[in-house]
Amino acid sequence: MAKETGPIANRPLPDEEIGGENADLLRIARERYQKAIDNDQDNRDRAVEDLEFLAGDQWPDEIRRQRQDDSRPILTINRMPQFVRQVTGDIRQNRPSIKVRPGDDKADDDIAEIYAGTIRNIEYASDALIAYQTAGEGAAQCGIGHFRIVTAYSSDDSFEQDIRIEAINDHFAVTWDPHAVRKTRSDARYCFVEESVDIETFKARYPDADTSGWDFQDQGRTRLGDWLTHETVRIAEYWTVEKEQRTLALIADGRTIDVTDMTDVDGTYIDAETGEPLTVLRTRKAWRNRVEMRIINGGEVLEGPFAWPGRYIPVVPVLGEEIHIQRKTIRHGVIQHAKDAQRMYNFWRSAQTEKIALEPKVPWLVTPSNVIGFEEIWKQANTRNLPYLPFNPDKDAPGYKPERNAPQMGSAAMANEVLTAADDMKATTGIYDAGLGAKSNETSGVAIRARQQESDISTVAYIDNLSRAITHAGRILVDLIPKIYDSERIMRILNEDESTEAVTINQMIQADDGTVRKVNDLSLGKYDVYVTTGPSFSTKRAEAVEGMVDLVRAVPQVGEVIMDILVRNLDWPGAEEIAERLRKTLPPGLAEPREGEEPPEPPPPSPEQMAAAEAEQADMELKAGEAARKDAEAMADIAKTNAETEAKQVETAQKAMELAMQNGSLEAMIAQQVQAMLAQMFNGQPPANPGAQ
Repeated sequence: MAKETGPIANRPLPDEEIGGENADLLRIARERYQKAIDNDQDNRDRAVEDLEFLAGDQWPDEIRRQRQDDSRPILTINRMPQFVRQVTGDIRQNRPSIKVRPGDDKADDDIAEIYAGTIRNIEYASDALIAYQTAGEGAAQCGIGHFRIVTAYSSDDSFEQDIRIEAINDHFAVTWDPHAVRKTRSDARYCFVEESVDIETFKARYPDADTSGWDFQDQGRTRLGDWLTHETVRIAEYWTVEKEQRTLALIADGRTIDVTDMTDVDGTYIDAETGEPLTVLRTRKAWRNRVEMRIINGGEVLEGPFAWPGRYIPVVPVLGEEIHIQRKTIRHGVIQHAKDAQRMYNFWRSAQTEKIALEPKVPWLVTPSNVIGFEEIWKQANTRNLPYLPFNPDKDAPGYKPERNAPQMGSAAMANEVLTAADDMKATTGIYDAGLGAKSNETSGVAIRARQQESDISTVAYIDNLSRAITHAGRILVDLIPKIYDSERIMRILNEDESTEAVTINQMIQADDGTVRKVNDLSLGKYDVYVTTGPSFSTKRAEAVEGMVDLVRAVPQVGEVIMDILVRNLDWPGAEEIAERLRKTLPPGLAEPREGEEPPEPPPPSPEQMAAAEAEQADMELKAGEAARKDAEAMADIAKTNAETEAKQVETAQKAMELAMQNGSLEAMIAQQVQAMLAQMFNGQPPANPGAQ
């Protein structure tokens, strides 16, 4: 029997013979995979064609063969990469940044910053920008790209795990549930992440796999369809999402926790960590996603099932533009609608080249008698640069000599078609010369920015879809972080300015009253995720330097107080040291000493400053002397006034005494004074007979 080639299809074994105890699971997996592929096959075919077109395969096969047979030019002036690079360049410049903020009253701003710093550190350790950019490029090129989130042990000798973000280079490696309608595919019930390996590699990777039915000459045993060919085996991660019912409890400290797996003794739930009973205020039933992953080859579960701790499938799609027509979705990138314009451009440029190349081959006009005996030389007239061409005079045409026809001029119609095709490519992509950085017919800055803005508006859907995908990745990370980083450990977090700091999470400390509480508990509260796009911090720093330099040029005095800040933002070796030295020269009050740093000693005064200080001191002393003299004069005036007043009072008293003596009232006054003194002596009681005294 002849050995077969190509996919093995249409000869399945009974389902119960495939996969043993996993037969039903594998049958459902194969059916799901085939349904998903069939649903998306048109988009995949167009995407493959777009990628091949982008790579330079731009002539239809039939036309290419005809032109090759006729030895005609087949030029490919590939302008597609510049349009794709415009989109991917915007993606690279406007780097996304995942932000985290509190989502309920139990969440905390400081914990939100720990989440954000942890995500930034995960991105940095994973080189996540490559994953984001690869997926974004796939969306621009063929309408779809992917990246994924994985977990791995921190080291070979540790049980602690870390989270990483990885690129998926094959844009067609992921197959989604066709009933998932969200752009993030967060509503998918299943997903396949596949790769095809040769049979030898498969056997080396999975030596215990059952390959007994892989006898391709036995048609009764070739039952895996296109999962297995004579050369390759498809290996797929089969992700599934199932709903399971859980019991949630509101406990006394305000937390809501899952108590499904906690021991319930006489209605009391026991904390698995502390062994102490929980004070449960109330409980309720809730549904939760259970995510599992198995590695299969269509006929066998090679590994798994593995329970994923999060509630989302950790694979994130980045989509291009989509058009929904009833139940059908058509997906495309930048290339698809520009292909015809690019083909026309190639055709007319080839025609131009062909026409111009043939112009030097304009035939000579000769008579038969002119070339008799010189035929071989004249055959080379259009292929060699001969110094002369001998000919015979024709007696039947006296005076005639060979001459060329006048060469044809270039076709204006062809040139116009080339320009039209180039404009069509810009129109179909929405990216114009100004957006590509080329000089166009715009002359003013306002006009150029307006045209660039048109290009950005035309391609903003790709950046927006990437931002949406990264936002979903942020949700996956926020959901995953407290489950992976669930023990007390020191986390390295990355701040927005790219500085790092160490933070201890889930730390148990004992308060003064003896109670134990957890500090930086990542499991408390809910947190929301959003994404901002813009230049990276290093780019913002360069922009800040440019702005500060312009400010110093406009207002030189400002340079005296901001020069240390300006230098610190320069990308120079030693910029920090220079900035620190400049900071120490600032006037007191402008630069406060750092923590643990002694205040800087003031610089010695200059001679000019000393002379000015001495003059100021002399002036102050002169003013002080003048003020003292004026104060003394004022005091003398007051003393003189007081003396005159006292003299007048004495004079008035003397006159009153003289008058009293004259009219006899002086004796009555004395008697009253004596009586008052006696009353004081007798404790305020007057004598019995005052007159007797």
